[in-house]
Order: sequence, then structure tokens, then C-alpha cells
Amino acid sequence: MSAGILMGCDGRGRMSADVLMGCGSRGRMSAGVLIGCDSPGRMSAGTIMGCDSRGRMSAGALMGCDSRGRMSAGTIMGCDSRGRMSAGTIMGCDSRGDTVASMIMGYGSPGDTVASTIMGCGSPGDTVVSMIMGCGSPGDTVVSMIMGCDSPGDTVASMIMGCGSPGDTVASMIMGYGSPGDTVASMIMGCGSPGDTVASMIMGCGSRGDTVASTIMPWA
Repeated sequence: MSAGILMGCDGRGRMSADVLMGCGSRGRMSAGVLIGCDSPGRMSAGTIMGCDSRGRMSAGALMGCDSRGRMSAGTIMGCDSRGRMSAGTIMGCDSRGDTVASMIMGYGSPGDTVASTIMGCGSPGDTVVSMIMGCGSPGDTVVSMIMGCDSPGDTVASMIMGCGSPGDTVASMIMGYGSPGDTVASMIMGCGSPGDTVASMIMGCGSRGDTVASTIMPWA
């Protein structure tokens, strides 16, 4: 992957505002996704996730980062400069990205690049697993978070309202449930169809076999 996909990069291959995802020239994830980055490719307010130039998770997510890419108030997750998860979450971090209070997640180990962000989950053995949607497989460091626990065989159980069915990789997040075999189930309003790699993100659902489904309103 070259830098940036789906919505845009600047003339130097750096992600510009309103991109969905990007990787650096060496295929490493670069900073920022979904809502925007500033001109140097740093996460600006309203992004969902980012990595530094070495592909390590950098601070900030979902609700905002300051101009230096540090987590500002209202973020869901961040990592320190070594790519380890720093605490944090839901309510924020101070201007230096320091932990205010660890709330929902856990901690990663040095060297982990990126586990899931909003929709995914790590493979067994990953130190860092999903952030919003789930928990790891047996052996993962982080298990289910707010309301759910794994059922036998479930990779990810529910977090807020649902539970996974046996074989579901990711169960529902807020309003939906995945069907058995779905890799990623609904995020906010939708559900994926069996075989979809990525189901809906905000308003839509993917069709069977789609690698990337809709971002906000369209379909890939």
C-alpha cells in the first residue's frame, strides 16, 4: 500500500484531511484515519486512530488530538512513544498524553504495532486486542471489557449491548449483532453479511466478499 487510500493524500503522499487510512512508503501505517490529519500527517481533531512514522500506534483516537498528535480530552485510546498502550480512555489524557486514569482497556507491550482499533481484534497471542468492540482470544492479555465475556469459541464477545454467537469474530458494538462467520459485525447501525471482511462503519453494510465496506454513506 502506498500512502493514503480512498479519500486522499497530499502531493507528497502524506495523508490529507478526510482519509480513511494510509500507509507509509514502506507499507507501514502512517498517522491518522477516517476524519483527518494535518499537513504533516499528524492526527488532527476527530480522528479514530493513528500510528507514527514507524507504524507504531501513536496517541489519540476517535475524538481528538492536539496539534502535536497528543491525546486531548475525550479520546478513547492512545499509546506512548514506544507503541505501548497508555491508559486512557473515554475521558481523556492531559496535554502531554499522560494517563489521567486507565478506564476500559489495558496495556500493550513494547513492540506491538497495532491491534484492532474500532472494529477488529488481535489474533491469539497479541498483547493488544480490540479497543472498543471486544476482547482477545484465549491467551490474549485483554479480555472483554464493559458488559460481556467470551463464550466458548467466541473470539470477541459483546461490549455494550450484545454477545457474540459461537464462531463470530466480532460481535455487536452498539446496536447490532454479527452473524456466525462474520469477521466484523456492525459498528454503530449495521451488520455485516456472512463472509464480509469489514462490515458497515457508520451507516452502511458491505456486501458479501467486499474487503472494505462503506465508510460513511457509500459502498466500496
